[in-house]
Amino acid sequence: MMATLPTLGIVMGNLYTVAIGYTLPWHYLCFVSAIPAIVFTIASFFLPESPSYLVIKGQHEKAISLLKSLRGDYTNIEAEVTKLECMNSSSSSGWKGLMSKETLRRIAVVITTFFLSQMCGNFVMMIYTARILENTGAPMDPDAITAIAGVLRVAGTLAAVFLLDRLGRRYCLLISHVINAFCMIILGIYVHMAEAAAPDDGIFSKLSWLPMVCVMTSLFFCDIGVHPIPFIISSEYFSTNIRAQVSKKNKIKKKFKQKTFW
Repeated sequence: MMATLPTLGIVMGNLYTVAIGYTLPWHYLCFVSAIPAIVFTIASFFLPESPSYLVIKGQHEKAISLLKSLRGDYTNIEAEVTKLECMNSSSSSGWKGLMSKETLRRIAVVITTFFLSQMCGNFVMMIYTARILENTGAPMDPDAITAIAGVLRVAGTLAAVFLLDRLGRRYCLLISHVINAFCMIILGIYVHMAEAAAPDDGIFSKLSWLPMVCVMTSLFFCDIGVHPIPFIISSEYFSTNIRAQVSKKNKIKKKFKQKTFW
């Protein structure tokens, strides 16, 4: 459940921006959108370091004290600290730890999931939702479509909270990609045939709801697996002592794929 919170924060932030945009001009929207960032920046100064980081730095007393405040007095804190020590001492730290065969295999898996996430077309769909549906003759206002898309993304992330632990990461990712691909294929076929159809052909005007259903279904199911799972496994697959280096490599490649796809 906790693993989906970053994705939930992203989609809630997008929905917040869309909702505020209905009532404020864009130049005021910039200032209002900065409020959560300012609050987060101030609050980050009061956040403690993670227990794993404290263990790596040899600050065991601080790690035990922090774990007690998080877990309470009814758990075996010493055993958890010992487990953290074993996890972070089992492999080389820093950049040297990236060269082991097992780590490289896991990096390849994570990079592949990020690659598929960026190249599946869903991010382009999110950016151009209103334009795509407007050009395909969707029977709704573009602003309303954008708001509905934001709500569906939140709903998809909430569904992931319950499905990720029940079905597992693999099945959620597979279901998400398959349904997204199916929606993309149907949308592509519709647009291709609609552009080639005669002007007096009324079939596609009756099917103007189909692109909207494809886009909305794609956005919903991608937040069940395509978007959250690459970030989840990038933190679960690696110990704390090499997680920062792996995350940097993955984020650089993620941004590169976004720019080259567009």
